[in-house]
Amino acid sequence: QSLTSAQAEELLGHLQDQWHALVKTDNLLGPRYALTAVASHLEVIDIILRSVRQQARSHALSLGARYAESAAWLHEDSGDLEGSRYWARRCMEWAIEADDTLMVSWSLYRRSCQATADNDPVQVIGLANAARRNAAHLPRPMLAAMFQQEAQGHALDRAMLACEHALGLARANA
Repeated sequence: QSLTSAQAEELLGHLQDQWHALVKTDNLLGPRYALTAVASHLEVIDIILRSVRQQARSHALSLGARYAESAAWLHEDSGDLEGSRYWARRCMEWAIEADDTLMVSWSLYRRSCQATADNDPVQVIGLANAARRNAAHLPRPMLAAMFQQEAQGHALDRAMLACEHALGLARANA
């Protein structure tokens, strides 16, 4: 299906509004109820991405990255780690294409959390470090979460001094 620019913009505005409702649904009812809606909205975003060009595409990619991040979280919260990994990768891909540095950082953070579940301390630390490459542009609470994630990696690696250092940086940014 192909959309006009006006149709795509109207849909993007609608999906932007719906994202907040989906977050509320997850908070109130849990991931299972929100996941179905997120999946259908991601299908619409895919149609939009195939229909638009230039600036409208960048907007669609940023919104798609936000929805993909939500899908990654909802899959993880539902116990579907493979689904979570798929959507985290999709989030990163769309965020990179949109030049959405905040979402790129967040998707790297999410991948670091997934590496924790895989018991891979080297990847946990590497991805947490990569997530804060643009530290000057990151909100402090986000930066604190990334330092805390790095501390998780050091704890997995049994590097307690490095763990304590990262936790101190997390506290300083909280």
